[in-house]
Amino acid sequence: MLTFIVRRIAYSIPVLLLASLLVFVFVHATSDPLAKYAQSRDLTLKARQGLAQGIYQQPCREFVTGSPPTKAMTCTKAPVLKQYWYWLSHFLKGKMGNSFVTGRAVSADLRSSFGNTLQLIIWGVLISALLSISIGVLSAVRQYSLPDYIFTGLSFVGLSMPTFWFGLIAIDLFSNRLSSLLHVHYPIFFSLGLHSSHARGFFPAALDYARHLALPVATLTVQIVASWSRYERSSMLDVMSADYIRTATAKGLPRRKVIFRHALRNALIPLVTVMALDIGGLFGGLVVTEQIFSIHGMGALFLSDLGNGDTQALLPWLMVTAVFVVLFNLLADVLYGVLDPRIRLS
Repeated sequence: MLTFIVRRIAYSIPVLLLASLLVFVFVHATSDPLAKYAQSRDLTLKARQGLAQGIYQQPCREFVTGSPPTKAMTCTKAPVLKQYWYWLSHFLKGKMGNSFVTGRAVSADLRSSFGNTLQLIIWGVLISALLSISIGVLSAVRQYSLPDYIFTGLSFVGLSMPTFWFGLIAIDLFSNRLSSLLHVHYPIFFSLGLHSSHARGFFPAALDYARHLALPVATLTVQIVASWSRYERSSMLDVMSADYIRTATAKGLPRRKVIFRHALRNALIPLVTVMALDIGGLFGGLVVTEQIFSIHGMGALFLSDLGNGDTQALLPWLMVTAVFVVLFNLLADVLYGVLDPRIRLS
């Protein structure tokens, strides 16, 4: 198993290097990080004179911007590969520079935004996986029964429902109208942010956190559960018709043991592939969910940096997202080996 994991990690390293090169080249080719700052009032007089004379467009020069003054780097006239190596070597050391717009450290902004997005992903994925596997197994085992028809219909509704629409409806029903119906002054579920500043103590803070988290997690999971449960149902139906399942049943094994020990383990392999791709993509930012519920996560950070043309912040954001996409594909490969030992030999 260890050899299998090491081999998969070795395969992932060239993929990450290629992804980092593509990210840098595309951003470099489509943006000029200094164009909108040449006439900015935030630039010091020396920096503005340097830009006008072109000396700050020589390879890897620094200029000072912002208040308090912060340093930013430009290598716009160096060869692309030299620029890429300079950026990558600093990125690997955790030196992501400062934002051209805010002057704050890019690493601090990324850390804060990533933490908020990670909270949504952890709770959303846990709930989605539990519900999807349960619904998929139940629908497959009781195929064409009333619960199967109900779950199939609900899954089509969930897949066809836009995320922004569900989020807004959830806010209206469970944050506004529910409090009016129960005649309470505060909403049962909050719709802004992840925390309240007035919550003190462990239990009040935990309750406040749950009330903030309920609606954005529900908005995140509704389409995921609808999609994953369909994959799990289809996979379970394929496995349940396999010869080894019929053999295990003919030998007199209890149905529960046949389903959970033999069928479910193999039926999870296709679902693991879908989950790995979806979860890796979620780290790129839940743009719609974060915008609706005013959560400053990776999606909100990306929209802000993209709108401001802040390439100093965009490059690390894109690279962090690429790392997690590759990481979860690597995790999927490892789980394949756990679920089916035959894959380890490939």
